[in-house]
Amino acid sequence: IFSLESLLYNVTLTSQGLTWQRKDFVKEEKQVLLFSSILGVKRHLEQKELMVVFFCRFKSKSKLLERDFLALSSQAPGIEGEKEIGIWVRALTYMLSLANPPQNLDDMIDPIPRNITVLINPFSGKQNAKQIWLEVQFMFYLANIRTNVIETQYMGHAKRILQDFTLEQILEIDTLICISGDGLLNEVIQGLFLRSDWSQCLNKLKLGIIPAGSGNGLAASVGTPCPITAAFSIIKGKSHPLDVIAINNNHERQYGILSIEWCIISDIDFESEKWRWMGPARMTVMAFKKWAEHNSYFGKVRFLSAGEFDKTECKLTKCSKCSSQYRDK
Repeated sequence: IFSLESLLYNVTLTSQGLTWQRKDFVKEEKQVLLFSSILGVKRHLEQKELMVVFFCRFKSKSKLLERDFLALSSQAPGIEGEKEIGIWVRALTYMLSLANPPQNLDDMIDPIPRNITVLINPFSGKQNAKQIWLEVQFMFYLANIRTNVIETQYMGHAKRILQDFTLEQILEIDTLICISGDGLLNEVIQGLFLRSDWSQCLNKLKLGIIPAGSGNGLAASVGTPCPITAAFSIIKGKSHPLDVIAINNNHERQYGILSIEWCIISDIDFESEKWRWMGPARMTVMAFKKWAEHNSYFGKVRFLSAGEFDKTECKLTKCSKCSSQYRDK
């Protein structure tokens, strides 16, 4: 029995989450808070018989998330109440770790914290990436996730960081997050594929992005358009596979996961870099400028039709047509 908003409730922990119902009003419908919505649970530092459950929910008539919390306290007196809350906190933490539900409370083991590396580009977009991290950092603390924060210093720094990491260091990282626009994650991709052990790295490492750039195309494509929504998805381990494409020219090989740009689109992207202080508006202004210049672009496009290329043979590591040409170092 817990006290919630000065009222008495019967609270139950199930395999799906928390349910509660007024003790003196059994006809009232039970309310449910699913584990999929819960960020974490913390015991009150001073009132040991009190715990706080932090969760996220959708804003009214919106696809964006907002943070909220639920405070519950034991009605058992003194030490007994503290012990009861201790059991609840441990049980909730265990269930949130995505481990199998315990058969007995005594069988619970403390979950191993996840390790996440955070790359911050302080020059991205409106140069507010560090402020965005401060806004979502507490969410990772609530979820018992250990974070290692690295601030990039120059263009290409993230690429160098990924090349310099040892395989052991990468295998210890659960997820690598970029707080930036699409550029920083692109550097990470380039750095990963320049490694001879890139396949081992990608088998273990997950990549994430918290939008802090001008365009934020990738974050919008995967359905995490705001920092809180993106951070929550990362914390809950939600992932989605993405294809990688290799682009070869006479000088180097580039890898991409979002799009390939050429002609006026790439000109707008590159030439608007000097206007980053404008935020997303820089793209629109440069688009009007390039349109007014009436530049012409010439090139040849060659392709293989579906009949000429057997898609069934193209596997990640066993493609007989691609492996020698595009994957040999």
